[in-house]
Amino acid sequence: MKICFILQDTGRIYGAQRATLDLIEGLQQSGRCETHVLLFQEIRSAPGPDQYRKALGELAGGLETVSVAGAYSRPLIAAIREVMGRQQADVVHSVGYKADLHAGKAAGFGKRWPLVSTVHGWFFLPDFRERLYYRINLWTLKRFQRVIVLSHYYEQHLGERGFPESRLRRIPSGFRVQEKTPSRSSEARYQVGVLSRFTGEKNLSQYLDALKIVHEARPQDRFILAGEGPEQDFLERFRRGCSLDQVVDMPGYVDRHEFFQHVQIYVNCSRIENLPYTVLEAMESSLPVVATKVGGLPDLVAHGQTGILVEPGDPNALAQALIHLLEARSTRMDYGRAGREKLEREFSPERAVASHLKLYEELLCP
Repeated sequence: MKICFILQDTGRIYGAQRATLDLIEGLQQSGRCETHVLLFQEIRSAPGPDQYRKALGELAGGLETVSVAGAYSRPLIAAIREVMGRQQADVVHSVGYKADLHAGKAAGFGKRWPLVSTVHGWFFLPDFRERLYYRINLWTLKRFQRVIVLSHYYEQHLGERGFPESRLRRIPSGFRVQEKTPSRSSEARYQVGVLSRFTGEKNLSQYLDALKIVHEARPQDRFILAGEGPEQDFLERFRRGCSLDQVVDMPGYVDRHEFFQHVQIYVNCSRIENLPYTVLEAMESSLPVVATKVGGLPDLVAHGQTGILVEPGDPNALAQALIHLLEARSTRMDYGRAGREKLEREFSPERAVASHLKLYEELLCP
């Protein structure tokens, strides 16, 4: 069978893109499925990074790109129909609300081809435009034959909004763990670290607020906040306002492998998450994780076993969790080992690929 993926070009590879790449690679390697990708990019004044496009070109069975002029594009709908017919594809699999809407229209919401979407989550921001996109996406997805969710949180969220259980399928991301724990410096450069996009839902000011408390208790420690995004200037000002310039490095975009070699504890303090890849990577590196108890994070972090969960918006609780782990090396090591074991046990790529193949076959042979 042949699956045609409809994806939006994001330039850089973030968590959702990494999960999609790993899935496509696994499907290709299974020998039971071919993949073809139609990647669309909104026309902008200046071209951005091309990491995602290059990676897809190396992994997918075939890759085509199309430029679109705006958020809604009739030419993109026509392109999807043309590619599906020419490739003789069996199933349309879209990722992202713009891809969902165009794929749904192109497939006649299942009349031409079966439709599958993977939900990587919404930010639930108060912004009117974001609320509108969320409602449009819900309307669109209710007309798909299958909707894949990664976590219990989003499975429950969609169920409460009228999605039939028969159309929902929870398939956690598959993560290919290296045979050996990635090596880390014997003397970690940073005691605590975050690797993230600098956007509002990541709530990174809570991280800095917590570090101010940690620094007062442990002035010898050093911390890192790596990444880039629209809130970078705000976060740099916030860091200065907390008098953390000398103890919190903000180096910008950092290679993931380099990052995880030099931290002892990983933090995710988001207001909402699904199954963030950075947490999976921290678990692979046998790092304990301190995270907010939101979205799919409780699916990853077992409180008191692989890390610590704290309430969102409580920098003191986050700080106390970090101080506890910084002062308890054996606990850090135990949590890190248990996290890697959980990753290997519950998030294998083979299981994720097999679940997708079973879902596609259900649609083609009901």
